[in-house]
Amino acid sequence: MSSETRTASCCCGELTMTVRGEPEKVIRCHCDYCQRRTGSVFNVSCWYYDDQVVARTGTGTIFNQGPQNPGIDYVFCPRCGSTVYWEFRGFEPLLEGSKLFGIAVGNFVDASFPAPTLDIHTSYRHPWIHDLAGLEPHPGFPAFDVIAPARAKLP
Repeated sequence: MSSETRTASCCCGELTMTVRGEPEKVIRCHCDYCQRRTGSVFNVSCWYYDDQVVARTGTGTIFNQGPQNPGIDYVFCPRCGSTVYWEFRGFEPLLEGSKLFGIAVGNFVDASFPAPTLDIHTSYRHPWIHDLAGLEPHPGFPAFDVIAPARAKLP
């Protein structure tokens, strides 16, 4: 694993998450929830395991949509409102006991960040958003062995 660290931060800097190494996946998501949550037509996120998280600062407010996104806690800054990361709860049995965090790539403000390799919920994609070379398309949410291949074990 790379020893490089990256820090994602909200707009005001009070809520941060620092991770080490490369993300498990970088994903472009077009779902209706991500569109509403970000105010954009898609979200680009990267996914890290809990053992790659080296620091968190600030106290975020947790929002859980319930039936639409069960088991996902979105953590945003109560001061500026930026969603910095989200935690997948209850998926540890599928991930060799690991937790998985999604982090909004834009919060790193790093032009050298790896490009997305997965394009998910493409059934919600706006027709003027074009395919990107190398993106694996999925009309919905793919199985965990696609999302987290390094640790996923399906029943």
